[in-house]
Amino acid sequence: MILAKLLHQKKAGIGPPFSLFARRDANILTLEAGAMESLFNNATSDTIGTVLGGLFLSLVYYLVRDRLFSLPDVNGRWVFEALTVRSAYRPYLGMRLRFVVLLAQERDHISGTGEKILEISQNGWRPFVGKHRTRVTITGVITKYYRRPDQITLHFVEEGEQRNSSTLHQVTCRASNGTMILVGTFDSTVSDQSGVTTWSRTAVGDPSLIARSSFLARLFRKLLMTVSWRLYANDWRLIVPELGFEYSTYLRLQQTVDFCPLIRVLIAGEDRRFGRHIGIDFRGIVRAVWQLIKTGHLQGASTIEQQLVRTLTRDYRKTLSRKLKEIILALRLSALIPKRDVPGIYICRAYYGWRMNGLSESAKRLGIDLTKLDYAHAAQIIARIKCPEPQHPAPNVAARIQQRVRHLLVVTDRYNAQLKVDR
Repeated sequence: MILAKLLHQKKAGIGPPFSLFARRDANILTLEAGAMESLFNNATSDTIGTVLGGLFLSLVYYLVRDRLFSLPDVNGRWVFEALTVRSAYRPYLGMRLRFVVLLAQERDHISGTGEKILEISQNGWRPFVGKHRTRVTITGVITKYYRRPDQITLHFVEEGEQRNSSTLHQVTCRASNGTMILVGTFDSTVSDQSGVTTWSRTAVGDPSLIARSSFLARLFRKLLMTVSWRLYANDWRLIVPELGFEYSTYLRLQQTVDFCPLIRVLIAGEDRRFGRHIGIDFRGIVRAVWQLIKTGHLQGASTIEQQLVRTLTRDYRKTLSRKLKEIILALRLSALIPKRDVPGIYICRAYYGWRMNGLSESAKRLGIDLTKLDYAHAAQIIARIKCPEPQHPAPNVAARIQQRVRHLLVVTDRYNAQLKVDR
């Protein structure tokens, strides 16, 4: 009725103008647009809040999981013994086999290499050295449990003289005197063997090789490896077998060679802060950058871990990408190899000159008896890491090598004196 009356007044030329209806419709549209905008803003805020809340809860979940329910860390060197309890071949009953293995862990997956070093049976002790050594390839997986110990399943493929054999180990993580050990059973395809196996780490040797890196440095290494564990994964898989082989070589030479002079000369001359960094030396990097800015000369800041990675990858390019790859792989190597063993592995692997690949060849060419090493002989060997000897040494090359030898002896004396003060 009101609408009809207004229309009648409009036709008669009386009453409010017709623009009143336009203004009312515009106000309604404005109100509706404001309501829609408010609704959209509220929906956007709710969505952003939900996403941020989800990200926060995910972060809390991963932090709690990694802190309270983290996977066991099995990276590094292990020594284990397998005792045969059941076998179709009676002489194998009671036999003990000892292996040294090197495991690399990527989340819940495990890979590695190793060697059989000893057999104890009814026929006595049989060490596996030289051409008789037996290599094994290892793959495995970690199964996480929350109400019982985590289980690790490892598959061994052993290179035998006649044929390869397979062994399956199923072990659980236990604590012994504050350190982790692995205890479990094994089954082998050789004469239907089965038995029990025990895994343990090795003890620390030379006090100069004890790592003293800070908690923040170790936390940074763990964080950086968590973020970059997929970077250079192919390069890492390529160097792990060679790393395992060089590790085995070092362990064999340890039985006859006193590595202490070699290692101390190497640390004093190449990486004085070896025991105080995590595989990369931030202080050395800052010092090298400052010297480059100040003098224009590039100073070395590579750690022993980085130098070992360089020799394994055979990548000697002077580029930023190569340096970044070297740093990431050095961090992974420092988490895999015990700190005390890295210098010895590098010494066994390093290039010392023409027909001097590795420690044995260099000592043979220099006429040095490795069973009777002293600091003078060690300096003669280590000096050739920085000054490799060519096939036909020129007088200036020989003089440079001897100058390096004298420098190494001086800095080694200072390093040994500092070790006595620290102890």
